[in-house]
Amino acid sequence: GITITLPRLKDHSEDIPDLIDYFLCDYAIKNGHGFKVFDKSVIDFFTGYDWPGNVRQLLETVESLVALTPSSFISMKEATAYLNLQNGESGWHQRANSSRTFQERIRDFKRLLITQALARNENNISAAARELSLDPSNLGKMIKEAGMPAG
Repeated sequence: GITITLPRLKDHSEDIPDLIDYFLCDYAIKNGHGFKVFDKSVIDFFTGYDWPGNVRQLLETVESLVALTPSSFISMKEATAYLNLQNGESGWHQRANSSRTFQERIRDFKRLLITQALARNENNISAAARELSLDPSNLGKMIKEAGMPAG
């Protein structure tokens, strides 16, 4: 068969703003969602980011941020929360590893949802709990169980 090797993204950083625009349009059309916009600081940050992977990594990041951000505006708060989580114990290199269990993937997704909700609510647990339709004490327990910093 034919093997196609994609170039590393950090070697083509000048293309990142156009790629983000394309991915945002494509996602909105494919999923019937309203169009979402990245804050200019996010685009600048992604352009200067030391991407360990190729364009698929950027695509996954853009699509995840669009899917996980309820507003139509994606700020640095959401972007950095997502990247910090991905570069933590569930980094991209590990996510590509098929040996991760279903439970590990669920745990990582819960952490991402909690991180995003806390970021959108300025680390206010009660407000984040309302957004997630959880009791604040349950959210507090989930944060402790996940070993996440509380506020």
